[in-house]
Amino acid sequence: MRHLLTLSIATLSSVLFLGCGSDSNPASIDAGAGIDATVIVDASLPPDAAPDASICMGDNDCETGRCQSDGSCSCPMTADIPPVFPWQRQVGAPLLVPGQVHGDGTNFLIADPSALYNEAEGKWQVWYAASRGECFTCENSAVIELAESSDGIAWTVAEDVALNLSGTGWDAIRSETPDVIVDPNAIPSRRYAMAYSGADVMLPLGFPNYNIGIAFSPDGKNFTRVSAAESGQAEDGLVLTELVAFPNNMQVNGGVVADPTLALIDGTYHMWFSSFGCADGDTCANILEFGISHATSIDAVHWIPDTANPVIVGGEQPSAIWNPNDCRFEMWMTRKAQGDDDGIPATFNPTLGSFRAVSEDGSSWTVESQRDFTWDNQAGGEQLGLLTGVDVALRGLERVLFYVGMGTDSVPPGFFIPVQQSFDKAGFVPGTFGLGMARQAVSSSSE
Repeated sequence: MRHLLTLSIATLSSVLFLGCGSDSNPASIDAGAGIDATVIVDASLPPDAAPDASICMGDNDCETGRCQSDGSCSCPMTADIPPVFPWQRQVGAPLLVPGQVHGDGTNFLIADPSALYNEAEGKWQVWYAASRGECFTCENSAVIELAESSDGIAWTVAEDVALNLSGTGWDAIRSETPDVIVDPNAIPSRRYAMAYSGADVMLPLGFPNYNIGIAFSPDGKNFTRVSAAESGQAEDGLVLTELVAFPNNMQVNGGVVADPTLALIDGTYHMWFSSFGCADGDTCANILEFGISHATSIDAVHWIPDTANPVIVGGEQPSAIWNPNDCRFEMWMTRKAQGDDDGIPATFNPTLGSFRAVSEDGSSWTVESQRDFTWDNQAGGEQLGLLTGVDVALRGLERVLFYVGMGTDSVPPGFFIPVQQSFDKAGFVPGTFGLGMARQAVSSSSE
């Protein structure tokens, strides 16, 4: 949820019980798969035979896990958050900076990355909010770009945008904060699904009227918005608004939903998103709800909001994955307190870092008290700050986190970062947004 290269703003900030097995979906970083916890009885045993002590008949038979359909126990049954190893930043950041010249202009921004590893093609794919135009201070187009890399270090940016502005629709002035997921069981034209934030006007509070859209692609390179005829919404792409995000609060008649993140488990799509709702329409003088909300869908088009929304009060800009090693969802999110940004030079949506949370159902969350990933002003590409919004992918027994720093390394000519005047009297210094990557070993709570 951003003002692209304009004044900094404060980012406003049914569930299916899941079985768990080892059949995680290798084609999608954000996707996982499970099996129903159906009890299987060995028909070869006579009726009065004693059951095999190693075969579970239900969760109560499992001391350290859940009973699976094959009679085995796996995945820990503990509410504790498993221990987490430190993040290790990739040397050489920033790994990718803007400045590429395209047929429709130069890109001046990298923000809100969404990453997955394409096992079939052996490469990382990262989608991110970009800003193409004629000059750094011009009124540029907020688009979504794709970059690819075989090693996560050297990146190639696609010439064509992955998703452009609609021009006249609900997302006419903003198409940003993408999150992409792969469904290998979808029809070919919908193998890639992208959730994104869009807007067409500025609200009186000074930020866009963000809503959430869905677009599909066969290869992740060019996305097509879902039609209004299929979604039942007024315009192509649009699938979720603030008017339906809080089903247990009928007073909400205005607000924002943005920053979606997706996971696909057992044929059910889960989406979490930044949200706030107010009772006085677009003026939003009276905010009733604020935090991260949740919705589910069987087709990524028609969404059922969680009756508990917001499921994390006060949180924003989530990135969620399903971790089959621990049979639970994991989320990284921003949560700010007064004064958090005071020591950060950059004024464009800075953050001290991201908190981690876990959930077994996607609705009830336990949030860690300390940030899991934090700003390091000594790290390459982060001298001026860390931009809000990270994305975490799970690849085997390793988490990979993509973030955007604001720094003074590899700055294209004429690029600047707005900073506090206490840091620089002019209010800006030469600097750029840059993509960074960090790795972390997965530590199972069964250890």
